[in-house]
Amino acid sequence: MPPDLSPGGPGPANGFPWLHFFASIGWVCLLAFFFAEVEIQIKGAQGWAAGLPTWRIEQHWLLDIFWGGRPMTGYHA
Repeated sequence: MPPDLSPGGPGPANGFPWLHFFASIGWVCLLAFFFAEVEIQIKGAQGWAAGLPTWRIEQHWLLDIFWGGRPMTGYHA
């Protein structure tokens, strides 16, 4: 007879709710790591998307306030 996998019935997660919690936290951390690595590779060695082929606003007084004087690019918008 196959195991009962209906909601609330006996199943692998019902006896170990902490296991499901830590597995979820681990999965989120793993995804965060990979997305961070992709962003680092996209920005490149120059940083701040300096080498990306996108539009940019180099000089504006609001950039000094909100972006610390760095240019705003289509990647960051």
